[in-house]
Amino acid sequence: MTDPFLSFLGLCRRANALKIGHDAVKDAVRSSKAKLVLFSSDASQRLEKEIRNLSNTVNVIRTDRSSDDIGANIGKRAAVLAVTDENLASAVIKKYEEGMKHGN
Repeated sequence: MTDPFLSFLGLCRRANALKIGHDAVKDAVRSSKAKLVLFSSDASQRLEKEIRNLSNTVNVIRTDRSSDDIGANIGKRAAVLAVTDENLASAVIKKYEEGMKHGN
């Protein structure tokens, strides 16, 4: 069964609205381009703390998906991602919350 949340992350990547990996996400947060930051379930606490300390205004979600699961859907394994489009960020949050309600 296809995970709608992970599929939507793939859409964000194709729309060029997804920054992938530590350095790209840090740059997006620092420049206020990041509208949403996502951490995989296996992202380190140190990484999460580092990114959170850069800005307290960006939305952050620690997902229950592993970096391998995320990588399989976006084509690159990463523990942290940033969505840079506001509308897509809102849609990602909605897809994630819907999946949590339905146990995905």
